[in-house]
Amino acid sequence: MREKKKLVVLLVLLMILVGINLRRLRHSPLPPASQSTTGEREASSIPDPRLRLDLLQKAPAQVSVTRNIFEYRVRALPASAAPPPPTAPAAMTAPPPRPPAPLRFYGFAQDGLSGEKRVFLTDGEEIYIAREGELIARRYRLTRVVAASVELEDIVGGHRWVIPLEQP
Repeated sequence: MREKKKLVVLLVLLMILVGINLRRLRHSPLPPASQSTTGEREASSIPDPRLRLDLLQKAPAQVSVTRNIFEYRVRALPASAAPPPPTAPAAMTAPPPRPPAPLRFYGFAQDGLSGEKRVFLTDGEEIYIAREGELIARRYRLTRVVAASVELEDIVGGHRWVIPLEQP
């Protein structure tokens, strides 16, 4: 009995929704797409979906592509605008500057029984807790730990840093 009442209520609601939608369609200000003529252009924000073959025929037959839109890089200068190469070799140039330390050392903890020190390092987003000899971020080895600083070695680039303890 209850299911029949529910079914009747649902059918009545469905009929009301169908009636509302039919009424909206009858009083719609825009004509359906099948009634519009092809030469008539309506003032709306919808662009014209028709293919403009006349514009394609006017386009040049061969277009030279000079860049890949999927690669981000600075565009190379044409050969005529490039500066001439230097004739004399440059004097002794300084070696490239050493990169800054990739991590900050902001604290340590020492185990009371074993005396083992664990250091707390961060790269700004991640926090690393490591012991002497461990790898950090699969790239840096913690080679030495003292109370005021740690020594870090880049196993990929070969650089070494002594990072002092930062006080907040």
